[in-house]
Amino acid sequence: MGGMTWHYFAPYQEDTAKALEDLREEVFRSGNYRKPFGHESSDFQPQSIDELWQTFAQVEDVGGTHSILDIFQVSETPEMASVSPLPPQDIIRIFGTATPDKAMLVKAVEADSFDHVPRWHCISLAAFDANGEPVELLFYGVSVD
Repeated sequence: MGGMTWHYFAPYQEDTAKALEDLREEVFRSGNYRKPFGHESSDFQPQSIDELWQTFAQVEDVGGTHSILDIFQVSETPEMASVSPLPPQDIIRIFGTATPDKAMLVKAVEADSFDHVPRWHCISLAAFDANGEPVELLFYGVSVD
């Protein structure tokens, strides 16, 4: 079976690591992620992302959060628990342009155009405005079922 997919749009930042860090903090604060086994109630309120992952380890829950919280770093090439840029040739193949807009990215997500992304991986790519300027970053990832 495939993994659980998720995606987010974040304001564009040239520094993908900073965009990832900001998004992870936003998702953590929202509480919109899967909680560790035995801690699914709303009473479970970890004080940090590290505390959340310590709880996953303590209960031996390897399923992850099914969110961007499963991604820890940026890598130029695909690596487990990392976000890497979608290669330019894949962007052109999928979208027919090197500067897709947000509507194109949403359509690609809905059409499962990124089904090649393996579990515990994430890709990023920019959404562009009508002037060809990057305005948002799409983070698309796959966690374990």
